Amino acid sequence: MTRSLQPSILVSENDKLVMWNYNGTFYKEVLNGFCKVSDPHSNGFVDMDGDCMADLFLTCMKDDKLGIEVYITPEFELKYQTNLPENAGQILFGDFDADGTIDILFPICNTECFINVLYNIQLPICQDDSLNCRQLTDLCTPSPFSFDPKSGGNYVTSPLNNIIPDYRLLSIKLGDYNNDGFPDLLVVVSSKYDKYRKYIRLLESVECDFTCGTRAMQKRRRTFKLVTTGVDQLYSIDSVIHGAMMDMNNDGSLDVFVSYKPDGQTKTSVFINNIYKDALFFKPLVLNSLCLTCDTTKPYGVNYAGASFKHTVIDTNGKVRVTQSCQLPQQAYMSLQVANNVIGLGRTNNYIDNLFVGVSRNENVHYRSYQGLIPNSGIVIGPYEENHEGPEEWKLELYMNPSSTTNAIIIVLSSVCIILGAIIFGLDLSERRQDYIEKREQLENIDFEY
Repeated sequence: MTRSLQPSILVSENDKLVMWNYNGTFYKEVLNGFCKVSDPHSNGFVDMDGDCMADLFLTCMKDDKLGIEVYITPEFELKYQTNLPENAGQILFGDFDADGTIDILFPICNTECFINVLYNIQLPICQDDSLNCRQLTDLCTPSPFSFDPKSGGNYVTSPLNNIIPDYRLLSIKLGDYNNDGFPDLLVVVSSKYDKYRKYIRLLESVECDFTCGTRAMQKRRRTFKLVTTGVDQLYSIDSVIHGAMMDMNNDGSLDVFVSYKPDGQTKTSVFINNIYKDALFFKPLVLNSLCLTCDTTKPYGVNYAGASFKHTVIDTNGKVRVTQSCQLPQQAYMSLQVANNVIGLGRTNNYIDNLFVGVSRNENVHYRSYQGLIPNSGIVIGPYEENHEGPEEWKLELYMNPSSTTNAIIIVLSSVCIILGAIIFGLDLSERRQDYIEKREQLENIDFEY
């Protein structure tokens, strides 16, 4: 909040916002001019205008109506506010259609439950010679933004009954379980006929069909469908309390943690994700501003809440895709977010063309881009500026896990090299022999006269 990369705690106290800042010790600061925060809330610290710097997203109560207000950094100026539909629940943040902007998702439960995605309308990514767009080489450009539920295709509602009949929605977690680049949902649901029987279900993000509307299909918006393959054991638990997604084996696949209470005793189980994924991933992590290369012993640092990532990749069809993601955007609703993002790249046979990393830093330039990063790797960024010379001082560390097929690849490559070497040696030997024969024939045909 103070743009120092040091943590701040935001608290609602007597209908006012109070911020506890840290400069060695915590000190209290009352914030004026902000709304009355809802209880429960879905506040977040996430980039809403596309400049790679986290903004303050608040859920507010005004005249007994739930709404949202977005305060843009660096001055935390109110730039957008609107009301949400009645009975709207927890809000989650993600780039649901992979267009390079952060959208919001929230459920609504009345007599029936619905999953709603409100898409963020910003400057589009340049695809031709248009001027009013974001260049692929300058993705951290701020843009006017809006969430307009009345404009066609920008507000997609998916009835839960069409996805999971006869269930009510209790909670939602985000995670890309198949690494296709589109966030999927891990939901806890209860039976309509027995509210004490609670289950966990995995919903996959799919492209909209006619049920979303014509405009949503034209804009390639997303909806969700129930995953039915390889999830029998996960779906069999009928006393679920909470669920979360985490990369337990550090292999780029999000596994599922389930807390449940059979026979009155709380238990936690981990379900390993072994579903086949024909896709790549990468795992970025931004630390706070501690020095990674100092001579003196210093702590490694902690993951930084509100860091922003934008990356570009080329898919197998040759089309450039831009996706945005955020690190630890919120703490509400027992979010239990992963320490570092697991970002799916989809099907690609190239490097990550560009990775833009942004933090809320009190400097002229708050982001940096990296080119040609290797997929299926872990990336750690330390935004430490010892000489205050800008993001060029940031440090990047790249980690790669040996693949399970490494030995087979080495054997195949070695065999190919040996075979090619043998062929080259044989051809060279044959050519030398042929040259020797030709020289002998030439010498025999020479007529010496005295």
